[in-house]
Amino acid sequence: MKKNSGYTIVELMAVVAVIGILSAIAFSSFQYLVVTNNSAELLNKLKSHVNLARAEAIRRNTSVSICATNNPNQADNPATPLPACNGTAVWTAGWIVFVDNNGNGSRDAAEILLTTGAGVKDQSAFIANNINAIVVNTRGFPGSKTFTFTPSNCKGNQKLNVTLTTSGDITKTNTACP
Repeated sequence: MKKNSGYTIVELMAVVAVIGILSAIAFSSFQYLVVTNNSAELLNKLKSHVNLARAEAIRRNTSVSICATNNPNQADNPATPLPACNGTAVWTAGWIVFVDNNGNGSRDAAEILLTTGAGVKDQSAFIANNINAIVVNTRGFPGSKTFTFTPSNCKGNQKLNVTLTTSGDITKTNTACP
């Protein structure tokens, strides 16, 4: 009698079940990692644009503003509407950095667009607490501002409270999701 070698269906099903359980655990951890990295990327973009605004305000000896916009990636040319401030505290779509000659925090047609910042990649909320714009004065001081970033499917302590200090430093604290 010849002995059969190989695996039984029960053994194969056990291996598939173990792989499924390990994949579910890894996927959950991976999602948390992706949300955390997206938050860090958004914060780093905001930091770099605040630093750009500070440097340009000092260099040009005029105010430079950062404001929320609904169309940050729109080309700045006469054929298309210029990227403009949306006048709200919702920064989810993105923001623009521009030379603000009159310091009003709203981009006028003659004011130079310096750069744009793409907003949040998913359906997360990036809200500035009653802040329509960050106006950096000629000495490079933006004034104190507070932002809240709440990722979609927020879990644990993924909500970020971001504080922009008067000196231009940006700090963050993680808080519990709503």
